[in-house]
Amino acid sequence: MIYLQQILSENSERGRLDCAALDIARLHYPDLDPQPTLDQLNQLASSLGDRIRNFNDGREFVEKAQQFLFEELGFRGNAENFYDPLNSCLNQVLERRVGIPITLSDRKSTRLNSSHIPLSRMPSSA
Repeated sequence: MIYLQQILSENSERGRLDCAALDIARLHYPDLDPQPTLDQLNQLASSLGDRIRNFNDGREFVEKAQQFLFEELGFRGNAENFYDPLNSCLNQVLERRVGIPITLSDRKSTRLNSSHIPLSRMPSSA
């Protein structure tokens, strides 16, 4: 739970949100190996980076990221069972492409960071 502790600490900029999310998933899956999920996240980041590498406009970046994650890949909110604990397990969100807004937002912010786009450049409505 070291990553989750880092995120929750006063020095939270040192923590990795993706690893903290996997710490939470380990509550439900104690034997979870984080590396396959991290590899999958890196692949998503690479694919997203290929689509936005030349964009300087934050709004356009967010639109492309949303198109990629939600339209092309089919990520969606779990309207049928919002309280399903698997909605909070990053490994399951990636596998099922279903989650709750916070885990889906984590996907987007993790991909933004992995694509070396500072979140401070994103429009506030994103």
